[in-house]
Order: sequence, then C-alpha cells, then structure tokens
Amino acid sequence: MQLGNRFGYLRRVYRWFTLTLVQQGFWALFILLGDGPRVTEPAALPWDWWGFRVAGPVLATMMACAYLWLRPADGEWSASSFETARASLRSLFRMSSDPAKSLHPLKAQVMFALVVLPVMVTVARLIQGPIDTAVKIIIFGAVEALAFQVINFGVAARSFGGGKQGEQIAVGFFAASWAIRDLILAIVSDNLPSIPFILISGLVVGGLVGLLSLGMRRWSGLAWPAWSVQFLIVTLIIGFT
Repeated sequence: MQLGNRFGYLRRVYRWFTLTLVQQGFWALFILLGDGPRVTEPAALPWDWWGFRVAGPVLATMMACAYLWLRPADGEWSASSFETARASLRSLFRMSSDPAKSLHPLKAQVMFALVVLPVMVTVARLIQGPIDTAVKIIIFGAVEALAFQVINFGVAARSFGGGKQGEQIAVGFFAASWAIRDLILAIVSDNLPSIPFILISGLVVGGLVGLLSLGMRRWSGLAWPAWSVQFLIVTLIIGFT
C-alpha cells in the first residue's frame, strides 16, 4: 500500500512536471535544436520564433484543461458525466457560490477594477508603442499567466486533493515552475552565473506571485482575478520596464 501511494504521488508530480516542461521548454527545445536566436524576451524574438515561444503555454494550457475536463474530481476517468466534467473545469473560474460575497460593494469595486485596469493599461501600452513590440509582450504575458494559473492551481491543486490543502500545495508548485522558467531562460541565453542563485530567486519570486494568486482566489472566491493581477503586474507593468 505504501509503495502504491508513493507511485501515486510520483505520478501526480510527473503530471505537473510534464505540463510545466511543455509550458516552459517547448520553444527552448526548438531554439537549441534549430540554432535559433538566443534571446529570452518575447518582444526581441522575430515573429516565427515568437510563435514557438507562445505555443508552449498555449499547448500546456490546452492539455491542462483537457485533463480537468476529463478527470473532474478523484483522478478517475469520468467522460460519461458531461455535467460533472463541465463543473470541474468551470471551478477554475468560479470558486465560490456565495452570492452575499459577490454583492459586497467594496468587493464589487475591486472586481470591476481588475477588469478595467488591465484593459486600460493594455490600450495605453499599445498607444505608447511600438505596436509590434507591445503586441508580442501583451499576448505572451496573458497566455503565460493563464498557463501558470491553470497548471498549478488547476491540475496540481486538484491532483493533491483540492480544497485549501491543494491550493497551499499549488503555491509550492507555482514557485517551482517559476524557478524552472528562470533556469530555462538562463540556459537559452547562455547566461548561467550561478544555478543555485537562479533557482532560489525563481522560487522566491514565484512563491510571492503564487501567494498573491492564492490570496486573490480566497478573497474573491473566484479564480480569474488571480490571472488578472498576475497579468497586470508581471506583464503590463514589469514587462514594459
């Protein structure tokens, strides 16, 4: 029984690790094998290589959503129940059914701001230009943030029991995913001053973003505000500095 539990644990970690490698390493593999441009900023990539860069998060998100759709609750195949599967995937975006919370005036204002602010800042970035650069950064940032949220707070959290325990574990996976991201970026750019430093800094930054995402999810009872905040801060603010 213990051996079975260990294999089950490893299988869940491997599931997350596979999705993370697709998200982070799909484009890097093509660049390393195809002798592509050794640049890590999406805006600095030519459009063809940028397409490979954004394809990784898109593919990983689709794979994660497919898993959540087909394995809604306990990890067992459940394609026979359409409503159960749909509710499972929908839980990524609606985590609370308490109408009283959604009607709170302060919460309503903040939620409205989380919709309007990213739109306003996106428009401002496009006007500021150059449009070619802004479009590459904005689209990639939006897709990458979605991949982080779905893989870690969707698949990883669900794989480890869901609920508060699953969300707490997801923060750790979120941090690990960010560290893997930073390591891959350093390898592609041939800039490896210190692997331990890269991993530690990635864990710290990823952990902070993960905790912020967890806080937004629990405060709002929804999942999309976590994506909105990550997209706003990491892409629309930091990504243009």
